[in-house]
Amino acid sequence: MTSQEFYEELEKGAGRSEGPIFQDQGDEENLQKSVEILKNILNNQTELICRSRPDGMITFVNDAFCRYFGKTSKELIGHSFMPFIALEDRDMVEKHFGTLSEEKPVATIEHRVLLPNGQVRWQQWIKRAIFDVRGRLVEIQSVGRDLTERIRAEKILQESEKRYRCLISKMCNGFALNEVIIDGSGRACDSYFLEVNPAFEQITGMKANEMIGKRVGDVFPGTESFWIDSCGQVALSGIAVHFRKCSKLFDRHFEIIAYSPVKGQVATVFTDISERMEIEAALRESENNFRAIAENANDGILIGTGDVNHRYTYANGKASDMTGYSIVELLNMGYEDLVHPDEIGRIGQRYQKRMAGKPVIPYYETIL
Repeated sequence: MTSQEFYEELEKGAGRSEGPIFQDQGDEENLQKSVEILKNILNNQTELICRSRPDGMITFVNDAFCRYFGKTSKELIGHSFMPFIALEDRDMVEKHFGTLSEEKPVATIEHRVLLPNGQVRWQQWIKRAIFDVRGRLVEIQSVGRDLTERIRAEKILQESEKRYRCLISKMCNGFALNEVIIDGSGRACDSYFLEVNPAFEQITGMKANEMIGKRVGDVFPGTESFWIDSCGQVALSGIAVHFRKCSKLFDRHFEIIAYSPVKGQVATVFTDISERMEIEAALRESENNFRAIAENANDGILIGTGDVNHRYTYANGKASDMTGYSIVELLNMGYEDLVHPDEIGRIGQRYQKRMAGKPVIPYYETIL
């Protein structure tokens, strides 16, 4: 039964002559049966139902109302509902009653109530004012339900949304949320920007209001199909991806994490790794230069580690010629295997000091 139906039944119970419940208005017995039927209907509702006079005195409550407030109907009828309303909300409720009129007899209000056990709960009430033929307010009919869990869930969502917004806006990585556009073949052909963060604005050189609600292809003409295809697959399959890619449009290298928070949408986190790629390239070039020099040097070169075995990690051709061991053999040896037994103690002390960063003479003679 809807709230509107409640009101219709309540009006009948208030003495209205129309309606199917009153089969024989002249028959007192049938009238009493109709009243009992109405009470049963109202008492079997899960919603809280209450009727009260204009001064707030309760004239009827259903069983759900009694269970909710932990009172019997005898304890409630003839008493004001106002003591149940949380003190902070009483003024608001009283003002709300003042807004009811013949032109607008129905209104909704949300407020807190204080239960006898001390618990505070949120409720929503739909109230309907009944006026007599002279336009005087004679009764208020109310249908209520508990909102506590909904409001608690909304608060949790709001706090979560606030944390999310703070994280997205403060993160150093670029972030974009897009809704993909599907063509006739069921493939992603473009996408709309739904959200971007300040870091993404910095990467693209554009403001959020220049991107939100617009197509990627319109905002960034010449976007490579790889980006549309990859992000579209994530949005439609729900499978997250992690990859590196150079964007020709921005002439930058990015590390990408893309995932789908909702089917049809893709969230993309961009990390600009252009500088890192340049450093890695420089290191590779430096290593290649070192190897070229080392391999052609006239001196034997061995590079050792600080682990317990003191193994060599590099040996050039000249070191192999000088020692008589192959490069493979040298890489399975340490200084203990290479120097003369009489020299191991002295060389070992120098080795340990050097690995600890202590000053040691850089040049010395030994016996292999």
